[in-house]
Amino acid sequence: MEELMANISTRFINMPSNEIDNGINCALQEIGEFEDVDRSYVYQIYDSGNKMDITHEWCAEGIEPQNLKGLFPDGLPWSMRKLRNFETIHIRSFNDLPSEASVEKENFQMQGIKSSISFPLVYRNSLIGFLGYDSIKKEKTWPDEDIRLLKMTGEILVNALEHKRMEEVLKESEERYLTMIEYSNDMIWTLDTEGLFTFLNKRSEEKTGFRLEDLQGKSFIPIIEKQDLPVALEIFHKALCGEPQHYKVSLKKEDGSKLILLVNTAPIYSKGKVVGVASCGRDITVYAMEEKQIKGSLSQKPKTSTKKKKLLSYLIEGTRGGKTRALILRHLTEKSYNAHQLARALNMDYKTIRHHLEVLEKYGIITKTHDGYYDLYFISKNIESELNDMDIEFYINAD
Repeated sequence: MEELMANISTRFINMPSNEIDNGINCALQEIGEFEDVDRSYVYQIYDSGNKMDITHEWCAEGIEPQNLKGLFPDGLPWSMRKLRNFETIHIRSFNDLPSEASVEKENFQMQGIKSSISFPLVYRNSLIGFLGYDSIKKEKTWPDEDIRLLKMTGEILVNALEHKRMEEVLKESEERYLTMIEYSNDMIWTLDTEGLFTFLNKRSEEKTGFRLEDLQGKSFIPIIEKQDLPVALEIFHKALCGEPQHYKVSLKKEDGSKLILLVNTAPIYSKGKVVGVASCGRDITVYAMEEKQIKGSLSQKPKTSTKKKKLLSYLIEGTRGGKTRALILRHLTEKSYNAHQLARALNMDYKTIRHHLEVLEKYGIITKTHDGYYDLYFISKNIESELNDMDIEFYINAD
């Protein structure tokens, strides 16, 4: 018996998780045949202890399997009380069952069980199931030494089951993580220590026009705009030294056009060693071009209008989102609002409103103050007269 237990234990040490179920069934058969019993099985408890299934079972020739699913543990009150106290249940004879085990006695009669022994399966001080052996053809008494070794078998099976469960949890977690990455609104990619692409998510493929197979194993250098390459290389090497980086960079898309990204880059570690870098980039091409146009407008000397008027006019007439900014300014001329209130008042996306508020604040059209919970926005005093001179309604109603 000891040699059999040692062999079973050794097999489970390096057993892949997808082979564990078959390994348990084989162990139940080997032990069942060695112990000369008619049935061996594992029940697992789930649903916060409210249900249990036979998950593994071996039966001798001529014995029908139980294959019981969805049982209620409390339907066996005497047995479960003992198992929850981590006690071994050794029934040498059907007649040994006490009066309080009336349900168990009825089950023994229905299944023709003459003798049985059950061991609690315990993980981290919690009952997760039990291991059982039934003798149907004859009464059987298990010697103390066999009981000790069979209890050890239960411990081996607990470790195997938990290993399998953790592998399944990890796999499920990895699948959720990969799904989040693949369908993120941001571009995500990874490079090895040589600067070669190892991964691109779907958003990266959509934004750049490159597919993973186009770039995998190739350097990132050719897709960086020439003027940004020195900074990109410096940032890459800093990330390899363990320093997370935040920066703006221009890329060349597959069709030759430019893509401007705001990027966060961090080192990837394996066993305490940096093995590459992971980056998350947000497309800010439209906003960057807007900002460039606005700065270009400010650099030109005004002729018939003041600089403030020209800026205000340009923010409303000359750039994308001008109508939205006009609506925001009309509301702020009446009273102060926070971003959430404006989003509701204008029936617009909160992030869109925040973007336009940031543009207007950046160029001094509006200012903000804190009321203890949210930032409140209002018209800047140095622009009030210019705003009053403008026909805001005209821009709002214009097609």
